[in-house]
Amino acid sequence: MSKKLLIIFSSVVLLLVFALPASVLAMPQDADALNVLFSDPGVVDSASLVRNANGLSMNIKASGLTPGNAVTVWWIIDNNPNDAIFFDGICNAAGHIVGNSGKYNAGSHLGLNEPSEDFCMSTIVEGGPALTNPLGATVILVVQEHGPHLTGQDLISQFNYPGDPLGNCNPDCIDVGDALFLAP
Repeated sequence: MSKKLLIIFSSVVLLLVFALPASVLAMPQDADALNVLFSDPGVVDSASLVRNANGLSMNIKASGLTPGNAVTVWWIIDNNPNDAIFFDGICNAAGHIVGNSGKYNAGSHLGLNEPSEDFCMSTIVEGGPALTNPLGATVILVVQEHGPHLTGQDLISQFNYPGDPLGNCNPDCIDVGDALFLAP
């Protein structure tokens, strides 16, 4: 009896592995380039991206940041790298206050057909969701330093909006690093 169960279980596992479409499986990717767009020398030490049909997950590590500063990471999404539109959305990925070591480690997920209005600014170009093509989009992660962290609602604003004119920089916001993930 147990041999039959083992054969059935093995058959089901093999069926699932070979029958699943590739779009469901995760596609890990290391950054194609670091610190090429906004800074020299950049602060990004490493970055990785995992793609699947449901969205994108990222991890980014940086060092050499100013302790006590508010730092954010932003998704810049280009769903169709072959069209004339530079990006389809800018979305908040993460925000933290840098600790005494000056190191920063953040992770985030951006789901298919996100955002809510207070999560991304996708209406800048076309309107609609920022991420519609997670398996084929070009993705840029931008690390932005907002200056010494503020408190209360001002700190929340620092973490949720890129740069000025919203007054969330103290005194300036500076893009200090980036990671580029080309469409596979």
